Amino acid sequence: ASTLRLTREEIVQSQGERVTSRLSSRDEPTVGVISELLFSVLAGDFKRLQSGFKIDAAAQPATWRARLVPKESGMRRVISAIELSGSDYVRQLTLFEASGDRTTISFTDMVAGRSALQPEEARAFGMTATSGGFER
Repeated sequence: ASTLRLTREEIVQSQGERVTSRLSSRDEPTVGVISELLFSVLAGDFKRLQSGFKIDAAAQPATWRARLVPKESGMRRVISAIELSGSDYVRQLTLFEASGDRTTISFTDMVAGRSALQPEEARAFGMTATSGGFER
């Protein structure tokens, strides 16, 4: 199985135990920008996203959706839009690239909090087991 691990410092892709790609924000400053963007998107932090995106959002009693269009032309050369939908959590994210490509990520069976991690997942993020879950 392929795994993509995103932290604020790096993006790591692996196949099983073998790392196939590692991008560090120290070496590639855009990695930090992308990571912060994705963390804000996944957290639904629209207040933070408003500085870089025009946001069109709609909410209904149990669900919401939002379309984010980059304000800066440099970002628009890479990403034309991001669409999000969800309820308590972001359930689907679609990234529209300027090239015409589209990536859709669906999130299912969401569980929040450190106690939601399996031991091997916690280790992947440099966490260790404690009586209350995991910590760094």
